[in-house]
Formats: sequence, C-alpha cells, structure tokens
Amino acid sequence: MENSRLNFCPALDFLKSGKLDGYTCGNKNLDEFIHSGYYDAAKRHLTTLNVVLLGDIPVGMYALSASSNSAIGADENRQKVFKEASLQPKLPLFSIDHLSVQKQFQYGQKTEDWHIGTVILEHIFELLVKMGDEYGIAFAGIQVESVDDAIEFYTKNGFYFIDKNEEMNPTKKTSILAISYDDIVAK
Repeated sequence: MENSRLNFCPALDFLKSGKLDGYTCGNKNLDEFIHSGYYDAAKRHLTTLNVVLLGDIPVGMYALSASSNSAIGADENRQKVFKEASLQPKLPLFSIDHLSVQKQFQYGQKTEDWHIGTVILEHIFELLVKMGDEYGIAFAGIQVESVDDAIEFYTKNGFYFIDKNEEMNPTKKTSILAISYDDIVAK
C-alpha cells in the first residue's frame, strides 16, 4: 500500500535546479548515476529518473526502463521465479535501473519506522501493474541489478536470484534479481 505522505515526480527539473546536489544514498556508484550518469541515459531514452519527496525534501529516487531476460544459460532459478513463463526464449520485463534512499532516511530513520525503500518499491509495483491493466502492456516481472548491500532488501520484498550460480557464488559487485508479475499482484 502506498504511503500518502510521499510524492513521486520526474527528477529532471530537480536536477537542473540543483535541488538534488546534496542528495546521497551513501553508495558511490548510485550517487554518480544521479548526479552525472542519468543525463546521458535520459538523452538516449534508456531510463527515466523520479524523485520521491517527503514534503519538499528529496528522500528517495528510482529509475525504470523496459527490459527482457533471455533463456540462454538459464537454470532452475529462472524457472523458480517465472514458472511456466520461463520456457519462453525471452521474457518481457521492466527493470529497476536505480532505487535509492537518502542516507539520513534509510532503515526507517526519521519516518516513524516505516521504510521509504519499501514504499518506493510498492509504488513501482502498483504503477507497473496499473500500467499493464490500463494500457494492455504485458510483462512477466521486474528485474534489478542489485548492489550487494541491497540484496537482502530485495529478497525480503519477494525478489529471487535469476541465476543459481550467482546466488551460490557471489563474486560480482552486483547481482541480478527478479520478481514475477504473479508474485507482485499476490502482495
């Protein structure tokens, strides 16, 4: 359920005006995406960034894009996530390209123990399901390339590793996780 105390809006005007200059989530790569990498991705129509406001304070950010997942090299984890749909050679997905919470608001701080990251994720779920229902856009689920620090957050919110090897032998700085459409609407 979406938290009515938060507002969600496109971030471009906030970035141009400098209102996000002090925004940091504490992860160098995620912060660089907001402050420099996003402009290039937006110009190429690869993703769109949104700011999450508590009153007029930026407390979070998220970016979404259309994506797909190929069955090449797929294993039992893909089957676990997407069930019968996993048999398709390519799955239509949405991608969370960025999700962050301003450092001072992480882990329920300053928000009476409700978690802004979870509220952002619930907003994304509601937004995409509504878009699918209203505009007839089919998607099998949502994937995210998660930084290691956020894997526990995503798994607590219903995401699974797509690749069994990646789950058992985490050697990269990021991992691909996903949640199926069926699991989203069951929440």
